[in-house]
Amino acid sequence: GENGEGLLETGDPRDGYTPGANLEIGRSAVRYEPERGRLRVEEVALVDLTSLTPRDAFLRPVSWTFDTGWRTRMLSDGSGDGVDAHGVAYLRGGAGLAYAITDHSLAYALARATVEAANSLDDDYAVAPGGEAGMLADWLNDRLRTRARVEAWSYVAGDTTTAARGGTELTWSLSDRAALTVDVAVEHAYGETWVDAKLSWRAYFRRAWGRR
Repeated sequence: GENGEGLLETGDPRDGYTPGANLEIGRSAVRYEPERGRLRVEEVALVDLTSLTPRDAFLRPVSWTFDTGWRTRMLSDGSGDGVDAHGVAYLRGGAGLAYAITDHSLAYALARATVEAANSLDDDYAVAPGGEAGMLADWLNDRLRTRARVEAWSYVAGDTTTAARGGTELTWSLSDRAALTVDVAVEHAYGETWVDAKLSWRAYFRRAWGRR
């Protein structure tokens, strides 16, 4: 498995959004794997949109998510000896429900689907329905965020397998331009199970969309 890696990410901070909302454009991440002594691009997310809006007795909004870009995914190495990281282009979306637990936490469940394309995939593509459930909580005046989630995918066309991931992420916002994240998860695909542990430094930048 992959353990103790470092990850450097860039994107937009979440300041100014509700706890279940996310808007990121042009997020990128570079990952260093010390046990292999290699540096690689982890992802380039062109657009990542999430709206987890809690439902109540009066308002019944539908929560949704959409993201597209390029990312690495653990794929079979073709020899039967395990899995290795390969880059895939992806388009994902989903919809579901969210409920507030407290003023600073919520739980959610989403039905999702993904389409992926890469030369490293069987038949150069993969299609999967899936699902995700989790909980978000903000602490210390929203400077500390915890997120626990599980997700599962059934790749039914192209490169077929069943993939699952369950983990916990803790993000400490040091300022409106930087954050430190610890992410530990257990993943399964192609009959292999491994632990993925990441320590990330996130650098944010803001865009000015217009002036008055």
